[in-house]
Amino acid sequence: MKSRISVVVGIVTLSLIVGDGIARPVKRFDYDRMTAQADLVVIASPIAVKRLEEKTNLPHVRWGNQPICVLGLETTFEVSVCFKGKLQATKKPRIVLYHYRLENPRLAEVPNAVHLLQLKPGDRSQYLMFLKREKDGRYTPFNGQTDPVYSIEKLRTPKLSK
Repeated sequence: MKSRISVVVGIVTLSLIVGDGIARPVKRFDYDRMTAQADLVVIASPIAVKRLEEKTNLPHVRWGNQPICVLGLETTFEVSVCFKGKLQATKKPRIVLYHYRLENPRLAEVPNAVHLLQLKPGDRSQYLMFLKREKDGRYTPFNGQTDPVYSIEKLRTPKLSK
């Protein structure tokens, strides 16, 4: 009986060790580092999304033996607060964020899944965004396209005033 318990304990221990050993590395930075290195730090709300013709695979990330296919998006945000960076001097400045969504949404539910943005333009949600500026003027998430939720954080949704 003791040997069976030892085998079960060994299998459980090994599965825990191996399970942690195959976890996908994720780039996460603290607010100080992101603020210092980002080109733009804002609070903004998505107002429009445009699907691009772009279809590509995320680099360095696979699901089993298969690459993870993503579709390119450009989301326009209306900025309410700018903490760092320069924006157009308009009453309601806007920025364009270049990012991806999964071609197969079911892949968001698999273990070690990528953490892409799920934005709903017009829902009044606000995001704290740490961004890098591309040569073409669009912005990308500070920590890259694979896990942008760690540099674009959803805040509370403001209540409608009466």
